[in-house]
Amino acid sequence: MPSIQILCNDIFQALTGLNPQKPNRLVFRTKLFQLCLLIFTFPSCWKFAYIQPVPEKGDCFNPSNYLLIALACHYGFH
Repeated sequence: MPSIQILCNDIFQALTGLNPQKPNRLVFRTKLFQLCLLIFTFPSCWKFAYIQPVPEKGDCFNPSNYLLIALACHYGFH
């Protein structure tokens, strides 16, 4: 697996222009994600998603006319 680094400068750029009441969430998420990459372990809820079919075009009874959207868990990041 290639090394992925999240640098302080990247965090600073991401925080620029955000509501001053919410940056702590972004810093927490960044540190948590970086730790997960470091130890090669991810929370179980990040490994699953609900699949929501969305009608795209044509006959709604034809499964090939649906776009599948994965709804990933965001538990703990409200």
